[in-house]
Amino acid sequence: MAGKLEGNGVWESSRMMLPEHVQALNDWAAEQQRMPRKQLADHELEQINRALQQSMRHRVPLCINLYDPFEQLRVVGVVESVSRLYGRFRVGDDWFPVEDIQSIEVDDEPC
Repeated sequence: MAGKLEGNGVWESSRMMLPEHVQALNDWAAEQQRMPRKQLADHELEQINRALQQSMRHRVPLCINLYDPFEQLRVVGVVESVSRLYGRFRVGDDWFPVEDIQSIEVDDEPC
């Protein structure tokens, strides 16, 4: 008759995990879900800049997809201002980095 203390029984009967191990396992799982940043071509960057300027001048609403490593972010609205010095744009009361823009669609119909 094999007991808990023989062979692999010591490890099989122990179900305890240290908090550090749980945190490391959660961090690893989150890192596996990370989405890579999309590299934009020069013509795409020009289209993005043109769309931001058009929205600011003519009050055209845009659907702007932003980069986030873990979720889909979308900003819908009219661009109020663009700060080239700080590399950001404003929609409503919030500022967003221009470098995080992945794509822009003109909001003719709901995004």
